[in-house]
Amino acid sequence: MVGVMTTDFEQLKQNLTKLRLSNIRTNLDRLLDSPELQSVSLTEALNILTKYELEERKLNVRAQRVHRAHFPYLKGFEEFDFNYQPNIDRTKVLELRTLRFMDEAKNIILIGSPGVGKTHIATAIGLEAINHDKDVIFTTAQRMIQHLNGSEARGTLEAALKKYRKVPLLIIDEIGFMPMDEESANFFFQVINERYEKAATIVTTNLPLSQWADFMPDAQANAILDRLVHHSVRIQIIGKSYRMMDYYRSQTRKD
Repeated sequence: MVGVMTTDFEQLKQNLTKLRLSNIRTNLDRLLDSPELQSVSLTEALNILTKYELEERKLNVRAQRVHRAHFPYLKGFEEFDFNYQPNIDRTKVLELRTLRFMDEAKNIILIGSPGVGKTHIATAIGLEAINHDKDVIFTTAQRMIQHLNGSEARGTLEAALKKYRKVPLLIIDEIGFMPMDEESANFFFQVINERYEKAATIVTTNLPLSQWADFMPDAQANAILDRLVHHSVRIQIIGKSYRMMDYYRSQTRKD
């Protein structure tokens, strides 16, 4: 590794650029001088260099998946305060980290009043899926319906439905906050129906399932719930709002 001529070195960097081996090129000086590459065979050196490149590419792909997912924030299971929600089934929630429900095309239904951590848990599961090289879409119910409505107007509804149908994990947040007319509920049904027993879906809702007919027509509510509840894991969160906890803590610090 020692004694490489400058011209050869520059040519090597150019070749790495053309081959799009950007991580090796960026760190070439440091890597060539590192003890790890001293006194090793060419095969071993190439193995080390390509390992660096593959690891960097994996990180980049995961970062791109996180960006495309459109999470509201990036919070994992480690940041969830189970002690603040003693009524939650901790074992049941942490079991979802295995992502076995995705292999079984099961749905996750998170039910609870605003602020109790439904979105946090859904996001943590989504991040776990990305760490296992799965694509994720995170959307609110209202944003998804608006997207499908707009797609129909533009004549691209099938492409939009395909996007929601194909993604390995779809997270639909805030179901029940906004009423759905018959057309909107039909769009919602199409998404759930096309994913039924094919791919996992996570939904969060502030209303008990028995009250879904309060914000959408009965027929669609029954059809959607029929497919969502079958092969599902339901987690009811009864507790205090984390947002109120943060508020009280901030007030205490001020005092």
